[in-house]
Amino acid sequence: MYDARFHSTHKGATPKDMRILPRKIILVRHAESEGNISSLAYTFTPDPQVPLTDRGWGQARAAGARIKELMEKENKPYRLYFYTSPYKRSLQTYQALAECFSKGQIAGQQEEVQLREQDFGNFQDGEAKQKEKAERLRYGRFFYRFPHGESGADVYDRMTIFEDHMIRDINAGRYGNDTSLVLVTHGLALRVFLMRWFHWTVDQFLEVFNPPNAEPLVLERIPADEVGELEQQDWERGMAPWVHTKALYRLTDETRPILRGCSDEMCIAALNPLDNPGHDDPPY
Repeated sequence: MYDARFHSTHKGATPKDMRILPRKIILVRHAESEGNISSLAYTFTPDPQVPLTDRGWGQARAAGARIKELMEKENKPYRLYFYTSPYKRSLQTYQALAECFSKGQIAGQQEEVQLREQDFGNFQDGEAKQKEKAERLRYGRFFYRFPHGESGADVYDRMTIFEDHMIRDINAGRYGNDTSLVLVTHGLALRVFLMRWFHWTVDQFLEVFNPPNAEPLVLERIPADEVGELEQQDWERGMAPWVHTKALYRLTDETRPILRGCSDEMCIAALNPLDNPGHDDPPY
């Protein structure tokens, strides 16, 4: 009863025709929030309700203008589909981004709870939270679980679920050739998204810093004739399905410096299972 065609890692799940893949996947950490100004905000405001500052609204609108410039540089029709964290600061960032585009340029918007911030607990005791963060440094930042909250590893698990669903939607042809995805999320969640996408180790993840607020990071689709050693004729002969969808995107040279600590080899996934001798099947 198993139909491998619908499994994201099966060779038939990656479309042969790259035109049905989103042109870009743009990641945006929310703009400056009240919590970025003072951690005391979390002592009396629920984390999901912390809003943007006035400066943050301006940052978000500026980010929308940069994304618009990026999309129009190609001189092609385009549409944007937004995935957003349900936290107020992310939804407000989305609202400001969307102001820069016409209704026809926005394909849709979808709240995704899995894109939320790492859970640090409920109302935060400022003094206790400082002690917990010091303890986290001794224990290990990725695996330390805050009392009543999450560890970085917990965020990784839910991000895996989100990416699996998103890849299935991509492979099923949900987005047309003129569509790009914009994910509005949080600093650590954004890094974990990239960790899962590019298969970073825990040590590699710990070397990377959060990007600044409202600075778009762009994953671009790799043209068929540039996919590593696979030439255009290889795609036509059917080798393309052996390349996982995630490996068809890379972090752009222009936005790579925004992600401090991210080396060149961490900005693209392995393209060809033949690069991993000894494996009979693609090492997904």
